[in-house]
Order: sequence, then structure tokens, then C-alpha cells
Amino acid sequence: MRHVLLSALLVVPMVAVAAPAPERKGSSASPDWQNQMLKATGQGAPDTRKQQSPAAARIQAERAAEMDALRNILGKVKGLNLEGSQTVGDKLASNADLEGRVQGVIKNWTITDKRYFSDGGVEVDVQVKLGDVLSELLSNEVGTKVATAKPAAASPFSGLIVDAKSVKVQPALAPHIVDESGKPVYGAENVESEAVKAHGVAGYLKALGDAQKNALVGEKPLVVKALKASGPDLTISNADAAKVRDASFLAEGRVIIVAD
Repeated sequence: MRHVLLSALLVVPMVAVAAPAPERKGSSASPDWQNQMLKATGQGAPDTRKQQSPAAARIQAERAAEMDALRNILGKVKGLNLEGSQTVGDKLASNADLEGRVQGVIKNWTITDKRYFSDGGVEVDVQVKLGDVLSELLSNEVGTKVATAKPAAASPFSGLIVDAKSVKVQPALAPHIVDESGKPVYGAENVESEAVKAHGVAGYLKALGDAQKNALVGEKPLVVKALKASGPDLTISNADAAKVRDASFLAEGRVIIVAD
């Protein structure tokens, strides 16, 4: 009898600390403008019409989850603002070859988590850098002015922060900054390809204080006010434009836009 009671006591703690079953997140995809990352979740279920071993069913469910994540993330990419009033979907609408290349970039994603369920279903979380997608979308535009630009102006500043809290700006993959007369100051054409891949054309943050402490713009960023916004594009004063234009930090894409 004592042996039976002892065995029961040993079993109870194991039951008490058993890991809870994972919860399904559901299919989703959302852009992280701060870190220039697009994340998605895909779901997959085993094919119950087939007689499969548990291992084969799990592999099939994982593949289905990854295909679902691809559909989710591609759909979200197409809905993103690219530049001006153009969305990524607009850019891809008449260019099947470009869409195929963008899908190839997306498939080179990072898998961040997988969850397995008792019914054989699988969920997979993936993420892709927006800079990689942008480099493919604007391969003919990124960095085109870097090689032909005059020698970079000596600047006391390490980066640029555009305070757009007072204007309604829409986040985009490739925003443009212009002066009061509409002359270009900054855009994808001013940024080296490797910098675009690393962190996009511009980061977005909601607080000026956070932007000033962000490593992207360095220790001495120049802070300027946006006078107005047109979709994702911002106008700054001529005086501020003169401080920014041709600065060396532009080629490195050291720009943050502060917006709600």
C-alpha cells in the first residue's frame, strides 16, 4: 500500500507542470514600420483524405502552412504604399515577371516559430525584411543618384529625423522628401542598395524622443519639421533642405520619420 501511495505522489507533480497546448493565432500579416519587417502567420492541416503516417502528415501540414503564410504576406505586400500614390499591387499588376521575383524574395524569409496541434494542424510564423522586397521592386531606381552625386557635403549631423506629427503622412516603402518648390531632397535614388536592403529608405517611429535615441540616425541627428504631406511624401523648408541635400548620411539611408 505504501508503494502505491508513493507512486501516486510521484505522478501528480508531472501532471501539474505539463505544458499547456499552444493557442492558434490565426492567419495574419502586418507591417512593422519601425523595424522595416513584414511578419505573417500561416496555417496548415493534414490531408485527411490520404492514408499517411504521422510524420508524413505533419510534413504535409507544414508545407500547407508555409503556402498559407506566403499568400498572406504577398497579399499584405501588395497593399503597402510603395511611392507616391502607387501601391506595390499597382506596380505588380502588369508585370508577372516582377511579381515572380518578389515572391522569390519573400520565400527567402526567416521562420521564427512553429506550433503543432493535437489535430495534426500546424501554424508557422515567418518574417521578411521590407528592404529586400523594396530592392527588388525598385531595382532600377535604388541608388541611381549615388554614383553621379557630387562629393558628399561635410555635415555636422549623423542622420535626419523628420517630425511629421503635425501632418497626416502615410507610411510607405519609398517615401520622398522635397523642398518648398518641390525639388527632390531625398528618396530611394539617394540610398545605396546595401543600405536599402539593411533598413529600407526610412524608418518610422511614433515618438520624437525614441527617434533621437535610435542608432539608425546616430548620435547627432538633424531634426526638421515637415511642412506638409502628400500621401507618404513630405515637404520641408528650403532652409532645412539646404542642410540635408547631398549630406553623406543620405546614401546610408539614415532617415527616420516621426508620425502617428
